[in-house]
Amino acid sequence: MESSKHIKYLIESVEKIEKAIEKQDMCVNETDCYVKFYKNIQSKISKLINNGNHTKIVALLNSRLKFMNIQFIHKLQERRRRQQRLQVEQPSHEIPILENNEISELASDNNCAVIGNDIEDDDQADGQIDNIESVQHHEPLEWRDSMSAFASSIKEGIIDNTTFKDVRLFLKKCLKVMKPVIQGLLQKSNLKIYCVLKNEFEIKKKEDQIMNAPKWFNTKAYPIFETTDLDDWFNVHIIEQIENDIDMFIENGSGWRILRIIDLSIFISKYLPFKGGTYYYRKAINN
Repeated sequence: MESSKHIKYLIESVEKIEKAIEKQDMCVNETDCYVKFYKNIQSKISKLINNGNHTKIVALLNSRLKFMNIQFIHKLQERRRRQQRLQVEQPSHEIPILENNEISELASDNNCAVIGNDIEDDDQADGQIDNIESVQHHEPLEWRDSMSAFASSIKEGIIDNTTFKDVRLFLKKCLKVMKPVIQGLLQKSNLKIYCVLKNEFEIKKKEDQIMNAPKWFNTKAYPIFETTDLDDWFNVHIIEQIENDIDMFIENGSGWRILRIIDLSIFISKYLPFKGGTYYYRKAINN
């Protein structure tokens, strides 16, 4: 039973690391949090493998961690090159750069055996990885009113993306901007809302030609009431629907790759359910 709990914790930990890696820009503090948490989870998995507990499950988790580590190393190298360019353009600013030996140490096969700074307390480990979510710095998002194109709309707005590169994270931040607007309108009537996410995609054509084009992903309109939990509503009807549509678009062999998130358009109208009526069927009069 205890071993099963441990396996569950490791699975959740791997998922947290995967979400952290999705953020393409990591600052130095985020890197430290990731490395400590990665070493801790890798150490726990190695111990379970040595003890022969749940071998297949642990082996799978181990392979996922190694794959994520490769992804993370690539991000570190990209960050190093970007910081070097910034130093050339702005030599007066001191920017910390990871040395080649630090990157090599992380990328080596022996990194699993490094137990230094190991975190024994699971709660403390959770705190380390959760810290990655809060350290990321982005430009604040703002609601911008747009001209109404539909007579049924009572309010339309656009939230322009600033620095976000992850669709889910961008949409979650958009909800924080939308909440005051929605709550204010809900005091007057029930609402019906749908959203349209605009992204820029790129595709590689023949002879190494790259073509860019915007793509729109819209949701269906769903009602919102005063008693509606906005977080749950937004997650189910907006985030999950848009993410599924993007995944289907990419996985259908289109060859398109998402380049950047442009903006989210919000369309709000009154929710007026159909009212019941009465109809009398008149019999024909035969003369």
